[in-house]
Amino acid sequence: MWLAFHNGRNDDDLVHVLPELAAIAQFTAELHGRLASVGVDGLAGTVALYRRLRATLEGIPAGDIEHVRAQVVALERWLEDVARRVGELARLKQATGF
Repeated sequence: MWLAFHNGRNDDDLVHVLPELAAIAQFTAELHGRLASVGVDGLAGTVALYRRLRATLEGIPAGDIEHVRAQVVALERWLEDVARRVGELARLKQATGF
């Protein structure tokens, strides 16, 4: 970006770029805050976490990961159904005065 100004851009271009720079700075600060809130230290921490996850997952066959993922999805659906039924029971209890 600095090269663009060096290569003949004028002050009007700077007026248009400043809001974009502010948006990038805000995004960066928010991203850093989100990463820090989950214990990841900036970009270096993100890269280290990626490498650690990749090394861990490389040792697990893809079929096993897919099987477990499918089990998690099925469990999630079952729990949603249980929650729906408990809600129905609560409404029935309230409607009957128990």
